[in-house]
Amino acid sequence: MNKQILAPGIVLYKTDLSKVNSILSNLESTIDYRWNLAKGVNTDTHENEISSARKCYDFAIERSILSGNEDNLKDLYSKTDSWISECVEDYVKMYSIEKVEEGPYIFLKYEDSDKFDWHIDDGKKYPRTVSVSAYLNDDYDGGLIEFNHFGISHKPAAGDIVVFSSSFPYMHRVTPTTNGVRYAVVNWYRYQGYPSVME
Repeated sequence: MNKQILAPGIVLYKTDLSKVNSILSNLESTIDYRWNLAKGVNTDTHENEISSARKCYDFAIERSILSGNEDNLKDLYSKTDSWISECVEDYVKMYSIEKVEEGPYIFLKYEDSDKFDWHIDDGKKYPRTVSVSAYLNDDYDGGLIEFNHFGISHKPAAGDIVVFSSSFPYMHRVTPTTNGVRYAVVNWYRYQGYPSVME
């Protein structure tokens, strides 16, 4: 695992492609018909809703799947967790962040013209401390991750994992994908003991 600090609090990890290829090779057959149109949080109502600011498909897998009987989803969760967790552990240690716990792994599928406009990950409804964007492929055009306040525009390579602070200075977006399908996995980590959703 190699890492590069893109800016204070934004770290790019270059990871083993064999893990990525193992996840990607079974992704579509495992998730198949389960893709959902992704929603965003309305900052006025704090409700999840379909929005023109976000256009892509998603599917979430919680850790609790490991006690279930869907072997294909258990395998997908385990492989994804094995791939990403080492980078998060390194990031948390590097920035002396108190112990955190993960949310579900959210698999994302961006098709032609899909995007996610400027946003931050931490908010009133979802308290988040550390954000992760991990990339399963790079055979598409567009689909850059950009950080507004740092002047960063990064075209992810397969195996890239970007770990960053969830707070407001780390506003970011995904530019529209063109000519291909972009697959990614995201997760958000909160301080241990914090609720995953605030009422």
